[in-house]
Amino acid sequence: MDFGKLTDISKVDFSLPKDGFLFLDKPNENPLEVFVGPPIWANKAWLGKIYPHDAKDADFLYHYAQQFNTIELNVTHYQTPTDETIKRWKSQVGKLFTFCPKFPQSISHERQLIGTADATNHFVGQISKLEENLGTAFLQLPPYLGFNRLQILKDYLKTLPKDLDIAVEFRHESWFEKNKCRCQLKCILYF
Repeated sequence: MDFGKLTDISKVDFSLPKDGFLFLDKPNENPLEVFVGPPIWANKAWLGKIYPHDAKDADFLYHYAQQFNTIELNVTHYQTPTDETIKRWKSQVGKLFTFCPKFPQSISHERQLIGTADATNHFVGQISKLEENLGTAFLQLPPYLGFNRLQILKDYLKTLPKDLDIAVEFRHESWFEKNKCRCQLKCILYF
């Protein structure tokens, strides 16, 4: 499985399910919020296109936030942001902009969610300083962590604050096998 890539999309069903999307049925009661943004803001190729020709590197996030309302913070996969970094990020975006930080690879990939209480608490403590700008946090599982580790994932998710929105990115093909009990996957979403 080449994760995230299809060579032939002719057999992909792109239709939305008929149930489970109440905001489509009653738009006035549950307005749809759409968040759009690529995973980086430091893109010099955008000079003169999305950013002004003369934009400085230090101003890229400010200009990015003028065009998009969210970003997947891949940088947090490699290091937990400092207080100074968080303060700088927040100063360059508006109140409606959301940062979606990725859990550090030291937690997800190196330790595979085991024995990570201190690192997790530090990470969660830091990203919580984003306050109103904190969006959904991404827990990207490594491509070698399969469905047979479901209980470890459930146990890890139970340790996280209940008010932290989390998305889990499954990368091992065993999570997508047709004969797996989908209710087990749903259970981790409602731990």
